[in-house]
Amino acid sequence: MNEFNLELLSGKSVPEFQHSKRIAAPYTEYLFQQLGKRGFAEHQVAKLVIAVRFNVAPTATQIMFKSTWGEPYVCRVAITDDMGKEHSREERGWCGVHNPSKEHRSTRRYAL
Repeated sequence: MNEFNLELLSGKSVPEFQHSKRIAAPYTEYLFQQLGKRGFAEHQVAKLVIAVRFNVAPTATQIMFKSTWGEPYVCRVAITDDMGKEHSREERGWCGVHNPSKEHRSTRRYAL
């Protein structure tokens, strides 16, 4: 499977992952903070999903401006409001094997 889906409100993931609730918690908190700044209340959110697809074809721009190593991926964040309308954003990037000599920022602060 080349896709990972994380439903932030329930903490469930596909494929199923033992620690998905722990991973979902900081993202849920962050997204609610951002939505609050834009005038949306938590009760207005019916669904929050992060989907990451791996092994996707790179775009022409990604090929021209490849700034890192690894394989291309697409990350999509979708928010469904209480009226059933979906709001989403998609970003593309590169995902590579951990290499301490190339990486300068730690992600440990996101671990629970």
